[in-house]
Amino acid sequence: MLRGLYDARDRQKGFTLVELLIVIVILGVLAAIVILAIGAFDDRGELAACKADVKSVEVAVEAYRADQGNYPASLDELTKAPGNYLREVPNTTEGSGEYWILYEPATGTVEGRLKTNEVCAGGLALATPGPSDTTGPGSGGPGGGSTTTSPGTTTSTTPGTTTSTSSGVSQPPGFPLTVQAENLVDPYYRDTLCGDWGDFLGNGSGYLSEWPYTFTIPQGYTGTYRVTVHVDSNQTVNGLRLRYRNGTSGGWTNVTTWNVGNGCNQSFTANITFSSAGTKQIQLDNANGWGNKWLLLDAVEITRIS
Repeated sequence: MLRGLYDARDRQKGFTLVELLIVIVILGVLAAIVILAIGAFDDRGELAACKADVKSVEVAVEAYRADQGNYPASLDELTKAPGNYLREVPNTTEGSGEYWILYEPATGTVEGRLKTNEVCAGGLALATPGPSDTTGPGSGGPGGGSTTTSPGTTTSTTPGTTTSTSSGVSQPPGFPLTVQAENLVDPYYRDTLCGDWGDFLGNGSGYLSEWPYTFTIPQGYTGTYRVTVHVDSNQTVNGLRLRYRNGTSGGWTNVTTWNVGNGCNQSFTANITFSSAGTKQIQLDNANGWGNKWLLLDAVEITRIS
């Protein structure tokens, strides 16, 4: 009987070394997958928390400005009575923690940055527009005037007078004309991108999907006019389109489309020949549809060149 038990035990086989190694490798792969998945969830959690804190601070800053008439000198002001706009201030120590909040008191700009120094949200300057005869903050571009002088031209500011460029081409009264884009939509949506003031072209609340402008060419001033568009962008935007028409209704005539790169103070020009006097309209939009793209329109200049 004992010999039968010994024989049965001898017939039982265990795992070979190769089989054990295969099991260990499989367990290691599974463990790595789990660790990577947990890390991805953590990253998404940090991004969501950063965005939520930026939004909370932006709302609190605007509420403070609505009550006090100015932006708080520091985010600590938001936790004090009587407003108590924030229960507590998020981490503001740059370079510490999983993310931190940056605040600019002069413009009310709130921005969140992750530990990788990437921007998670914010960066909008909610500045109040300046007077109509002043330049915008940062001296990067026009901030509100009705007319500015293009490089190389001489203009008269007396209403109703005729001006001429340095090349001798007579300009209609009020020309060369510079249109300040920042006068178009709610100042909440203005941006200090690249130090310029302007308005967003794109999709979304407060954005302009189309930018139309109406002006008049008097008798005796038909000819070719140069349209110069000044934009800033932190992304590539293809298909920025310029169109025009005679009057304020009817079909549009396409002039050109431009591909806008990533950069500040970009200028694009096109010429339009008007063979008749009267009311004219130009329009900027996107020939491809904006999708999730946008750019900052700073100003548009219109000058008679021949």
